[in-house]
Amino acid sequence: MEVLLALIHKIYSRAERAAEKELLADLRRVRGKTGLLYRLAEAALAHPDETVRAALFPVVGPVTLGELVAEGRANESALRARTREKLCASYSHHYRSVIWQLLAALEFRSSGTGGDVVVEALAVAREHVDLKHRHYPTEAKVPTDA
Repeated sequence: MEVLLALIHKIYSRAERAAEKELLADLRRVRGKTGLLYRLAEAALAHPDETVRAALFPVVGPVTLGELVAEGRANESALRARTREKLCASYSHHYRSVIWQLLAALEFRSSGTGGDVVVEALAVAREHVDLKHRHYPTEAKVPTDA
């Protein structure tokens, strides 16, 4: 079980590092962000009927506004989403076969009531390990309790 957990942790860590690397490319800290946002709000309130180009671009240029948007997108939820994308991609392209070989070599037992569901789920997964699909057949009874 420790080998399986270590492998899953390694897969997750690699996905997270790849996602962080992508986001760091997007993330450029904008100097004086608070002051810029204050000046933008002030200009918008002072000239509510003018166009963005006329009212805001003299205060903060379009390049800086683009950098503010990129920085706003590179937040924690974006990291989680991108990590999940990387994790799913690496699992479906590489790790899927390795994990199933590892699971086939191990025998799982449970001494508690909560673990029985996990053992049952692993048994169902073993039955369908040779499927080339990403989803189980609709007739498969996959335990989802607990």
